[in-house]
Amino acid sequence: MSTGSDMRERHERVLAEMAETGMVMVRALSAAMEAAEDLSVRVQVGLAYHRVSRAVRQTIALEFRLAQAADRAAREPAAPRPATTPAPAPEPRPSPERGDWYEYERAEADEALEDLDVLLEADDADPEAVHAAVESCIVRIRHNLDLARPTLRCSISSPVGGPREAGWRGGRSSSARPADPLHHLAGGPPPPTGEETWSRGVQPRSRSGLLGGAAALPRPPDPRRSSA
Repeated sequence: MSTGSDMRERHERVLAEMAETGMVMVRALSAAMEAAEDLSVRVQVGLAYHRVSRAVRQTIALEFRLAQAADRAAREPAAPRPATTPAPAPEPRPSPERGDWYEYERAEADEALEDLDVLLEADDADPEAVHAAVESCIVRIRHNLDLARPTLRCSISSPVGGPREAGWRGGRSSSARPADPLHHLAGGPPPPTGEETWSRGVQPRSRSGLLGGAAALPRPPDPRRSSA
């Protein structure tokens, strides 16, 4: 395949040859028109002379335009290529927390939800990473709501052997009674614990009082006295 410069040289050579051939025909028609005596012949030769001379003029004009385009391309500098910038590397994904308990500040409570949003909005979401992020969110929400509270266990009066032993599942001593969850739902202040009651100088309630005075109920009559 020829390059641009070879093609331009070939076009210039062909146009120059066409111009020379056209000039030869113009000279011949001019001589024939002068030698013709009949008026009709001279008219026909004159029309042929006009067409050939027009073709020669167009060939010369085209050759001149090609020469101007070649000079203009030689003077203009080559356009610089745009610099290609590499694509920025994607940021590493944060590893979500896993487990049942983690120490963190309350100001960082929304980070787990933000990490979960990033994983859900990704096009190629990893199911294992999403599951781990949901598990971390559940742990933090449970920590904020303080759901891990001690379980209360009260005693009831036994019809035979007296009241059973009362206590509660927690880390403190048995003299400290935990807060009543129903009392909190009613909107009242939390009841004092055992340590707070002793510090105020008031004797704490007995274990049987947890049922609202179950020990003050009247006893059933003795069947032996009724039979007598």
